[in-house]
Amino acid sequence: GEKGEVIGPATIDTHVGRGVRLRFSDHRFVSVYTRSLSREPPPALPGGHSVGEHLYYTGESFSHPNGDRVLHGAQGEVVGPAKSSTHVGKGVRLRLSGVRNASNVYLTSLSSEPPPALPGGYSAGKHLFYLGQTITLKNGKRVLHGEEGEVIGPATIDTHIEKGVKLRFQNGCTLNLYLHNLCGQPPPALPGGFAVGEQLFLIGPTASFRDGTQVRHGEKGEVTGPATFDTHIGKGIKLRFNNFYGDFFLHNLSREQPLPGGFRVGERLFYKGPDYQLGKFSLDYGMQVEVVGPCRDAAGRSLGAKEWLDVMQPGGEQRIPCAASNLSHAEPPARSAA
Repeated sequence: GEKGEVIGPATIDTHVGRGVRLRFSDHRFVSVYTRSLSREPPPALPGGHSVGEHLYYTGESFSHPNGDRVLHGAQGEVVGPAKSSTHVGKGVRLRLSGVRNASNVYLTSLSSEPPPALPGGYSAGKHLFYLGQTITLKNGKRVLHGEEGEVIGPATIDTHIEKGVKLRFQNGCTLNLYLHNLCGQPPPALPGGFAVGEQLFLIGPTASFRDGTQVRHGEKGEVTGPATFDTHIGKGIKLRFNNFYGDFFLHNLSREQPLPGGFRVGERLFYKGPDYQLGKFSLDYGMQVEVVGPCRDAAGRSLGAKEWLDVMQPGGEQRIPCAASNLSHAEPPARSAA
């Protein structure tokens, strides 16, 4: 809106043929594009703001295409009306320290006073870790337990206002998160050495929950974070089965599919089938054996035998295939003499 006197054609290369040279009252000489000049004074800026006024940005932190960042709470100087079509008549242009290009900012994101301090004593730009359960958004993007994000401003939904802040994650997701689900340090490792996103099988009995949901033996779920019930904390983890989240004890979970008969690797059982020989190793009625896993060939590939598993004599080296129906927790009765 400043008025100047035309004194000749523009003299800098970028403006030659497209602008003129103006002299202003403080004896400044500036080359200006003709598209930025008018014989009439420009209309008043939206919101009653004026050029040179210093305002605070109260919206969410964002980045320009050139990588320059505008943080929530940053102070800038009004340099003119907003130019982008989405902001025209609804905002102004702000020049901020360290940002090469002026930013188009909505009036609703400007204030003459600095914004209130963020809950938890956090500040815009602070990197925090998410401690809650894995979240899947409607667009399919996910934020995992333990993922790192950047604080971009205060929470904006009623349930979280003054109780949380808003974070942006590397995949572009922005989420309102409660303070108790945030930390400046990565969360501790999950019990059992499991990792968020890992797929595990329920090898324990079918689990029933208060809402009527059942998770059946052999079903596969995804690890979403630590257990949250007192009975399971430190002894279990939380898994998602379809749209259901539940806490499960570590001893009821496995990376491997459950074995036939509900038996588990490492379990010691009694063989109750007929005697037979495999090479130099044999299975004899009443012998104690140790479960080593599903039936596999010499190359370690699963044979897909649904009712069979591999056992081994305690302290032995040879995997021996065995039908699950020929194994028992209880020692079988002695054979009657012929």
